Amino acid sequence: MTTRLSEDITFDAVIGRFLWLFVPVAVICIGGAIALFRSELNGDLTKIRASEMTSVQVGVSSIGRVVQSITRDAAYLASQGRLLDELSDATVKADDYLAADWLTFSRTKGIYDQIRLLDANGQERERVNFNNGYPASVPKEKLQNKGKRYYFTDTIKLNRGEFFISPLDLNIEGGEIEIPIKPMIRIGTPVFDRKGQKRGAVLLNYLGDRMLAEFDRTVGANKSRAWLLNSQGYWLKGPSRDLEWGFMHQRPETSLAHRYPATWQRILATEQGQFEDEHGLWTYATAQPLIEGQKTSSGTHEAFAPSRSDMESRDYYWKAVLLLPHETYGAAMWRTGVNILAATAIVLAVLLFGCWRLASAWTRQEKAEDEVRRVNQGLEAMVDARTEELKTKNAELESLIYVVSHDLRAPLLKFKEFSTWLTDSIGNAKERLDRNPATASELQSIATQLGGQIPSSLNAMLGNAEHMYPLVNGLHLISRASRTKLDIQPLGMNAMLSDIVAGMEPRIRAAGGSIEIDELPSCRGDAMLLGQVFKNLIDNAIKYRHPERPPLIRVSGKLENGRAVYEVSDNGIGFAAEHCAHVWDLFYRRVLMGEKEGKGLDLTLVQRIVERHQGRIYLESEEGEGSRFIVVLPAALPEAQE
Repeated sequence: MTTRLSEDITFDAVIGRFLWLFVPVAVICIGGAIALFRSELNGDLTKIRASEMTSVQVGVSSIGRVVQSITRDAAYLASQGRLLDELSDATVKADDYLAADWLTFSRTKGIYDQIRLLDANGQERERVNFNNGYPASVPKEKLQNKGKRYYFTDTIKLNRGEFFISPLDLNIEGGEIEIPIKPMIRIGTPVFDRKGQKRGAVLLNYLGDRMLAEFDRTVGANKSRAWLLNSQGYWLKGPSRDLEWGFMHQRPETSLAHRYPATWQRILATEQGQFEDEHGLWTYATAQPLIEGQKTSSGTHEAFAPSRSDMESRDYYWKAVLLLPHETYGAAMWRTGVNILAATAIVLAVLLFGCWRLASAWTRQEKAEDEVRRVNQGLEAMVDARTEELKTKNAELESLIYVVSHDLRAPLLKFKEFSTWLTDSIGNAKERLDRNPATASELQSIATQLGGQIPSSLNAMLGNAEHMYPLVNGLHLISRASRTKLDIQPLGMNAMLSDIVAGMEPRIRAAGGSIEIDELPSCRGDAMLLGQVFKNLIDNAIKYRHPERPPLIRVSGKLENGRAVYEVSDNGIGFAAEHCAHVWDLFYRRVLMGEKEGKGLDLTLVQRIVERHQGRIYLESEEGEGSRFIVVLPAALPEAQE
């Protein structure tokens, strides 16, 4: 039980020290992890935002580069010498050479669906079709008049060096949207003969899917996430094919402006920016491809309708938009959180192990130090106890020497005196008897000695011997009680007390007293020595009875915390409280009670016997009211435990 309790205390101490060490460090570690997570999260979000913005800006730049590239191509074709020759002199047949040049140009570039030369009325003079990588010049009989198409009418009215750039829309053939669809940008510029007269226009039908593909490539995001919208909020490139080109099909419900009206207004408000809403992170930038000398119009989705209106260059723009859904960049935050959580868990595990080991080591060290202190205290207590015991023994020895020297000196001197006189008397009688014959007076003297003086001396010597016996016998009993080997057995105390009382019955009856014995618990001890204890206590109760009342002695007992506790109480003369702790000392009671020589050893003997049984005895008394002797001894174990 003690070992288990010690283990529990030690474990509790380790837990306490472990928590004292681990909790603050863990709190700091977790706080640092939270701070790191926030920092990493902010860093990741900053990186994501920067990456998104860079992507749309690069995408916008790619659009500008494409538009400027095709503008340069239109300028180049409009200034070709062969074209000028053909326009300036009708007699010069340069069209075959012009067609050959344009075929080479179409094949090399690979980005123009059509290259056309139209006269001032809109009639095609030359047209080269790309034919999916196999350019061909259209025969003269198949050339068409485009005089009513908005891209021609908007181009022919321009001045030298000005360029018309149409909106990005779908190609129309025969009055219908061409299937499969062909996103198209038409770039036109008027052409002049060598005399400076406007003679027509050069038109390039740029394959818009090339620009959209370049936009996708440069943005670098998932294709369904990289959007390009016109100024009305319609998708030119959107999240799905079904949502694109809604303005060509007159389906306003398929526009971002219709689906996300508040978002679209925020996008229109500034050239570029970022914001978050319930849909995710929006990043946008504005592509304004027109520069000085470039014109545009609103265009039209109808085959032969004119442009709805002319447009300023600032009104010709597209919006490049990236939408990063919450769950997409939330995944990045989740990965960051998981990584930090895993790292924190590892650090906490290491800290937990280290703090536990350190707490265990500290506890073991403290326990060892406590053990050393306890041992030292035990040694000090043992030394103090032994010192006190030695002082007590020395005091007892001094008391014993004094009493022995006092009580035995007088009888021994008498023995010496009488033995000397007897020796001398016997020697004188023998000397007289040896003289022959002895006189009558000598015989009378010898007879007087033999008849009176010698017997009287012998009686005196016997009385001194009897006076010495109680002291010598008491000391002998104390010595034997301190050294004899104990015969420890379970003892039935009621039977023992009955035998003791039976032996003392004459004295009890003579004193007019009575003894009450309750039911007593059993104990373990030496029957002879413990019998001496209770015999002495009862004997004292009879001996020191109150002169005004008959003695009443009671013996009771109980079990308490695994010990047998007996009480011997009387109604005798009692002791003052200050004497209760000293009645066990050698000869103390003899001085206290004014007894004759040779007394005062019985309670000392009782204490020695009880202490040899690992018990204790103490006195509670009040002068004139009687005494209570409490004896505590090891209880007898149940038979199963014996």
